[in-house]
Amino acid sequence: MKFILVVVFLLISFHAVSAQKTVLYATNSLTETKRHFHIITDENGDIESLFYVIDEEDEEIEERHISYEDFLKGDIGETGIFKDFFKIRPQNFSRHKGGHIILKYPYNFLKNEIRTVEIDLVRNGGEWNLQKDGLGPFNNCNIIINGRIVPVGAKELVFSKK
Repeated sequence: MKFILVVVFLLISFHAVSAQKTVLYATNSLTETKRHFHIITDENGDIESLFYVIDEEDEEIEERHISYEDFLKGDIGETGIFKDFFKIRPQNFSRHKGGHIILKYPYNFLKNEIRTVEIDLVRNGGEWNLQKDGLGPFNNCNIIINGRIVPVGAKELVFSKK
């Protein structure tokens, strides 16, 4: 009887801890680099923080954690040349429901041409999903690089369900 009570307690405790949910896999047309974006949720399923893993050839090369507060400020943890490559601006965002995200990226940084994509991170019951107008939930983004010899930006972001 004690064993059953211990097992039930452990199952309840396990369910009440934070959970990691993968919301997006990002690749590009130029390199083998992949980014896996995750959210960390609390025992109620609300967003606590975010992180992403960067890997090449299925070997993790870096992991970056982003606090919820930094995310709201548009800081996604990039450094160096990529710090200003993608700009995010969450709008009407909450830990419980998610919200709207405006993503700006350079189409051609030599000509200062910027493109904008709007997506939503939404909670549907216990699941978190990314959505875009005209496209149901998606979890994959392939960044098509602009430039034949020298990359000058992102020609297109192709969203799909993996």
